[in-house]
Amino acid sequence: MIVDKSTILASVIAIVLAASSLILYSRVSILQSMYEARSLEYENLRSNYESMQSKYDSLLSDYHKLNSSYTMLSSLYEALFSDYQRLLHDYQSIFLDNQRLIEAIEVLNISYRILYSEYNATVDALLHLYENYEKLNNTYNDLFDNYKSMLRDYEILLEGYRILDESYKTLEARLSTGRLELFIKDYLKLTGEVNIHALHPKIEDLLLITPNDLRVKSLMLQITGGWSGYLDLDEIAVDIKAMFDWVIGNVRYRSDGLYPLLPSDPSLPLIYVSDMWQYPNQTLAFREGDCDDQAILLASMLSAYFRGKLRVECIVVTDHMAVYIPFKDGKIMILDPALGYYTGSPGTPSFSDIRVEIYRWIGRLEDLFGRKVNVKWVFSDSILKLFYSTESFIEWLYETV
Repeated sequence: MIVDKSTILASVIAIVLAASSLILYSRVSILQSMYEARSLEYENLRSNYESMQSKYDSLLSDYHKLNSSYTMLSSLYEALFSDYQRLLHDYQSIFLDNQRLIEAIEVLNISYRILYSEYNATVDALLHLYENYEKLNNTYNDLFDNYKSMLRDYEILLEGYRILDESYKTLEARLSTGRLELFIKDYLKLTGEVNIHALHPKIEDLLLITPNDLRVKSLMLQITGGWSGYLDLDEIAVDIKAMFDWVIGNVRYRSDGLYPLLPSDPSLPLIYVSDMWQYPNQTLAFREGDCDDQAILLASMLSAYFRGKLRVECIVVTDHMAVYIPFKDGKIMILDPALGYYTGSPGTPSFSDIRVEIYRWIGRLEDLFGRKVNVKWVFSDSILKLFYSTESFIEWLYETV
């Protein structure tokens, strides 16, 4: 069969066109897909662009603000830089001054160490001098106290000498007229008046307790106002404490010096003893005395206060004297102004059991003296009683209260 060439060509063309159409369609599909992808990218890019445009506008605004701030900060920076330059100059100047000061401080430290060493040496010397001063001052005070004590003793001896001298002149005048009997009588009287102060115990010791002495009575009334007469222990305790405090606060403790005793025969030499008891008015005049003088004064004041309604007696123990007041029911109150002790101290004065209180007080004395202490005798303005032991005194006291 013979085919027409034009038909074949047309068929070929158609096939070619169909193939081309397929290819084109395929390409169109691809392009369509690409277009859609490009459109999506475009939309994304446009959205990003708008976002970036917004950010750009914001950044541009910030830029203008920062630019303005930069201009201001630049101006401030220039001012600060100028200040910095000035401060740098000042710093360099101060640094040089500091270096000079450091050098000066090092010199001062060396000088300080030298002065400190000299100061310590001076302080040590001063402390040594101060210790020597304290020792010398204490020695001076002791010597001054001894001087005053000796001066007092001298005044007492001088007064005694004056009295003896006047008596001697009087007796000499009487002797010149042949009145020997009167001389002997006056000398014996003088001997009794002088010797009453020493050589104890003796019955004349009773005369040393003087509740009726005007100075003693006046002082007692001045301190207490007097006793109501009732056994009010509160009133009694307050008034006893007031008199006790007055004695220890106004009679300075002074040990006895040597005291002359007149011999029974005026041709014999004087005897000197180291224990001398003063009358209460003498202690008030001198404002000095030892334990004996303070106890005798306090006993006289208490006797004037109680007016014989309560017993007041001096108690003499080994090398010491105090005062005691016996009370009913076997009680006692001890008052020791030289020791600063009283029954019930440091509270209100009170009465305590005789045996307990006597041994408590004696125990204090034994601790102070470092030796055995015993009761020797007691006396007042009406009694004088000797004892061979402390227990014999305690037994006698229990029997008599």
